[in-house]
Amino acid sequence: MTAPLTGPGFGSYAPDDVTWLLKDLSHVDLEADIAEREQRIQAGLAHYAESLPVEYRPDAAYRELFDKVLAETSGRLARAVGTVTELLLAERGPDLTLVSLARAGTPVGILIRRWAQHHHGLSLPHYAVSIVRGRGIDAAALDHITARHDPASVVFVDGWTGKGAIARELSAALAEYAAAGGPALSDDLAVLADPGQCVRTYGTRDDFLIASACLNSTVSG
Repeated sequence: MTAPLTGPGFGSYAPDDVTWLLKDLSHVDLEADIAEREQRIQAGLAHYAESLPVEYRPDAAYRELFDKVLAETSGRLARAVGTVTELLLAERGPDLTLVSLARAGTPVGILIRRWAQHHHGLSLPHYAVSIVRGRGIDAAALDHITARHDPASVVFVDGWTGKGAIARELSAALAEYAAAGGPALSDDLAVLADPGQCVRTYGTRDDFLIASACLNSTVSG
């Protein structure tokens, strides 16, 4: 596995906010025309994870939308963060290892970590790892985490649920990881919002717009 990545060299989050167990591919030309990319995926000639749609720098209107959504939902967001964090601490204890599913899980994991630090004085380790529908989870990243932390302390975090595809992918990937000789890890995915009713641990089941989703990779990756 490549060396773990942290800000400010990789991303703008503080180093203790999150450790990225990813490979930096910023030097590789991965962005593709949306129509061409979709055509190749639909034709079975490419996997969606092999390229990225062009992601533009957010303009003033987009930033205004983000600020507006954040102002309108900050109270709901805070309550959901507090609820899911307190549930995790009550059920799993204070020795948690947060493992966010990149990309949408990363800012949520950071908020959970900050809640635990601010309200309980805890400094929880927090990693971001890759999981891809149809390809599974990064086993090398799991090896890195479980070599340094109690596997029983690992909690996987994401932003929200929709149709449950990632929750199912996580369960299948962790079963495969254990079958290959890795330690057993809980697939109880913790999310802020669970409108799809796909997980057991959540902050709310209200379907509301989480502000970080507005800026996609700008804040998530």
